Amino acid sequence: MADFTFNCPHCKQSLEASDDMRGQVVSCPSCNEQIHVPCLVKKPLMVQRLPTAQATIAQQTSAVAVFCPKCGERNQENNFKCTRCGHYLHGTTPPHVVTGDDSAGLRMLLPIGRSGWAIASGYLGLFSVLLLPAPFAILTGILAIRDIQRHSDKHGMGRTVFGIVMGILGTIGLIAVIIANMN
Repeated sequence: MADFTFNCPHCKQSLEASDDMRGQVVSCPSCNEQIHVPCLVKKPLMVQRLPTAQATIAQQTSAVAVFCPKCGERNQENNFKCTRCGHYLHGTTPPHVVTGDDSAGLRMLLPIGRSGWAIASGYLGLFSVLLLPAPFAILTGILAIRDIQRHSDKHGMGRTVFGIVMGILGTIGLIAVIIANMN
């Protein structure tokens, strides 16, 4: 027989567990997600009047804890996101910003979901015909590639490649001008 019941933070399925399972990581039988079995939090029998700073510390230590399903960090129950990794707690999903039509054609014209480094690389590549911005187009292009690889939801690889290619051509021209002026 179970000692207590709790809900899965992912699928909200009611689960039963014994007291010796508190604090352990288990798989939910309904959704197979990894969850932490809630810990028992004991509250003091007598509450004394404390100064403001000490009262705040006492409230934080007596708050019910929620463990992050992603990294296992202990968080307060009222936290929306994990304090360590930023994962959404309580089975909530991240807010989705509706930007209208998110088609490839619209992304080509407007910087929707595009890396800022990719935009900078594209413009610096365009102005690299003036030769001076060319090395900066290469640098921002490399930073854009790293940004796009780290954030799979960002776009702009075409502008990045354009910026790098034009930056290389402009840098070759800049070096040629410098060598020609040295003679």
